[in-house]
Amino acid sequence: DTVSVVLGNYNFDEIVNYNFTAFTDNPNGTTDNLALNDTTEINNVVAALSGIYTIGGVSPDFPTFDSSAYWLNLGGLIAPVTVNIRDGIYTEQVSFGEIPGTDTLTQLVFQSENQDSSLVSLQYNANSTNPHTLKFAGADWTTFRHITIEGLNSYYARVVVLDSASTHITLQNNELISSTFNYNSAYRTAIYNY
Repeated sequence: DTVSVVLGNYNFDEIVNYNFTAFTDNPNGTTDNLALNDTTEINNVVAALSGIYTIGGVSPDFPTFDSSAYWLNLGGLIAPVTVNIRDGIYTEQVSFGEIPGTDTLTQLVFQSENQDSSLVSLQYNANSTNPHTLKFAGADWTTFRHITIEGLNSYYARVVVLDSASTHITLQNNELISSTFNYNSAYRTAIYNY
């Protein structure tokens, strides 16, 4: 037989990992002689995001681009999300996978808080294994605008990488800078698609 159990309502905080454990105790009022199959766990459950968030500066929602990618890749969106990036240089490599909930009505926007690409720089000194600064690996309905994105390595400087599963990616009013080193290679390009 199946019995439904109502646990009630709970408002989950955003940007928090939750772990759930459910188990039985004295099923049908008797001792269970096989307790190994009485427990189930679900780990790293994250509430979906909606609204406006910040990266960097004083009291940000996310300290870095990479931390925003971590939470978005886990929890996704339940409504449109705008991430305002505060002025600064962010030296990190960022990858966005398939973000749950993104679609034509529920889009994700990263933008310079001051709408000035010269004030926000995402840069990275990549290597041959991961030769990119910003990568979309299955991401959809995501916009980056008013940001300088730069590959710092002389040989491995793919600024933005789009895999074939990523769709509806918009790069608007950004400055994309790859290496100026005199070396002809597919590892040095502003936008690389595969």
